[in-house]
Amino acid sequence: LLVWTGALLDAFDGPLARKLGVSSRFGVAFDSVADFFSFGVAPGVTAAMILRMLTEPHLAHGLVWSVCGFYIFATAARLARYSHQHLRPTGRSTPASPPRKSTLGDRDFTGLPSPAAGLLLVTMAALASIGKGELADIALLGVAGVLGVLMVSHVRYRRAPSAWRAIRPRWLKGIIVPAVLVGGVLNVGVTIASVLACYVLLGWKSRRAIRREEANEALHYPWPTP
Repeated sequence: LLVWTGALLDAFDGPLARKLGVSSRFGVAFDSVADFFSFGVAPGVTAAMILRMLTEPHLAHGLVWSVCGFYIFATAARLARYSHQHLRPTGRSTPASPPRKSTLGDRDFTGLPSPAAGLLLVTMAALASIGKGELADIALLGVAGVLGVLMVSHVRYRRAPSAWRAIRPRWLKGIIVPAVLVGGVLNVGVTIASVLACYVLLGWKSRRAIRREEANEALHYPWPTP
């Protein structure tokens, strides 16, 4: 519940700061620190502690902490890369140059976003603690490893609203919404995990879509005139 509360606050802190005119470089940097603990340390340690209760001791515990430790490290690396891409150096501005990968940083993420990874991992951990089966702990350990790899990868991910708009054919949305509502009534945890898993699997952007958007933006770039 605390991780989900952190995700809700993370969705509104940036827009609220810009709306009130109190955004700053320190706020951008500290936001990454808060995300690291909310979506890296908390889900990683929670998953490790639950797996310790589900698995046999000794060697299995070392594997558990290794995989969950890798997940936490991947979250730190993912957020460090994000901060490096978005924090601009102060000082004299440079002349305008043609856009290169201009969609990056505006509507896309490089690697799986840490909030999506943290929410999926902590939800899977909660479900595994209820299931208490060998399949549950193997699945949770595998999910932690895969999420860590996706976060440090260079796969381009859409933001959630863009991913929803990109669903084709459009009539499929009319099936997804009722299915999510019915699933939420039957089993909230499984439904949430399924929605997050769909974003992890389908939220990436193909190279064809990236090239199409970059070419379109290059045509509208305000090239300097004599």
